[in-house]
Amino acid sequence: MDINTADESALSSVLKPSMASRVVSERANRNYTTMEEVKARVAGLGDQKIKKLTDAGFIVGAAAEPAAAEPAVQEQTAATAAEEEDNEEQDAHQHQHQHQHQHQHQHQHQHQHQHQHQHQHQHQHQHQHEAPAEAARWDANPRNAFPPEFTIVSIRARPSFDHTIARGRVTWHDQTFTQREWALQLGRWEEAYPNIVVKTQRGKTVVKSTRHETEAQRGKATADPKNRLFCWEALPRNHDSSLPKEIREHFREDSYGNVVSDKATRNSGLCFFDVDHIWPWSRGGRSVQANFEGVQWAANRWPKSDNIVPSLDLEAMQCGLSMAQLKALVAHAKHKAMNKSRGANWTHNLDKLVYWLTHGPSKDHALTNFALDTNRTTDGAALWSFFEAWSKRADAAADVDADEGRKTDGRIGSRALAAAAEDKTQPTVPAPRTLAQPVIHLSTNHSMVECHGPATYQLRAVLKGPSLGMTFDSAEDRKCWFKRVGPNAGEREAFVHELELECAKQGVALKGTGEAKTADARA
Repeated sequence: MDINTADESALSSVLKPSMASRVVSERANRNYTTMEEVKARVAGLGDQKIKKLTDAGFIVGAAAEPAAAEPAVQEQTAATAAEEEDNEEQDAHQHQHQHQHQHQHQHQHQHQHQHQHQHQHQHQHQHQHEAPAEAARWDANPRNAFPPEFTIVSIRARPSFDHTIARGRVTWHDQTFTQREWALQLGRWEEAYPNIVVKTQRGKTVVKSTRHETEAQRGKATADPKNRLFCWEALPRNHDSSLPKEIREHFREDSYGNVVSDKATRNSGLCFFDVDHIWPWSRGGRSVQANFEGVQWAANRWPKSDNIVPSLDLEAMQCGLSMAQLKALVAHAKHKAMNKSRGANWTHNLDKLVYWLTHGPSKDHALTNFALDTNRTTDGAALWSFFEAWSKRADAAADVDADEGRKTDGRIGSRALAAAAEDKTQPTVPAPRTLAQPVIHLSTNHSMVECHGPATYQLRAVLKGPSLGMTFDSAEDRKCWFKRVGPNAGEREAFVHELELECAKQGVALKGTGEAKTADARA
């Protein structure tokens, strides 16, 4: 049977009614010439359906015009042909109108189907965190170090907040957002680029990997001396002439305001830096130099973690030694060297300072929140006293460990000090070992208690637990845990006492009794 003459019911015996209607509607425009043309013109008609039509006896009639008739025959049939054309013209016009109407109806049906498909695709996009493989399509190309919607500039861009305009404005990479728009933008990025790390069991070992790299490959790349040198050279050089040459050459600032040093080879030294993935590795970022940046180790491992740069709390990221604090320490070392009566020596003081900043104890006792531990003071004498006290506590703790037979760091303790004294090439001051507690800052008023500081993250489960029942305020100018209490002073004091007990259990200090930042309405 010829497809060009078969009606819809005949085609429906082989195809679905909707597909048969589509074949007839498309045929109304012009007849088919080959089966390949049928497949090309009718959406959804593939090789299998064409084979079904062929097996059922459907063909496409000859498309070529018949050969020219003899002149005599033409004269005999001309009048008949003209009459038939006049008679069929009206019927053909009506038939074509009907098929065009069917074609329009089918087109609308296809449009609705496409709209539904697009809606389903958007719905899947909203749930990308449930399907990491779908969310990470951008990294199918191994050349993409980070998502294509970002550039080498925007991937590092930080937002700036203008609170002078009503309700505030946020500027990021030459784009302006309202507070709500910015929150929605951050939420979109979080959903579009979730954690895509896959854990695979290999014998007794669990291997973590992304699409192109394993965790071991990532570690090898970040520890590579070439990549560390690349990150160090990318940091702005220190040209401050008030600082000695050794400090200028070996101490620089990372992009978050933390002082780092290429002499800090100890993994927990205050000024040690990590090779950080600007676009987090756990979200698909590649371990290549285009995606690398040197960041102070504590800032990288806690506030930065696997967060994207635009969402970072910049104050929390500046948790190490600031350049102003370094200058204050150097100035105090010079001042001490001028006091000859105490046997002070400038070179000795400078070596001591460099040692404090570049060599650290074990990771369990490293300075992870130096900025908060020192209240960000720029008093050189106070900072110097902090490091001296820190060193003495470390030495005492090392001696206790030695007496109890525990394993200690070879560079900490009185024996290490004696060994260093014998070796004139080594600094004569042992590496300090911090015993400083994490600190939560407390503020209260007549109806509210608030807790501030990065250490609240460590206690988040306790703060929101049933005994305290505090709530986290994520507003950009707040970022604190709060609890509404009654106006009764006794009730407030009882809650603060309970909070102190919970903090003590977790080894966290609770400091401050200042006024809360917000009124009851913010609760």
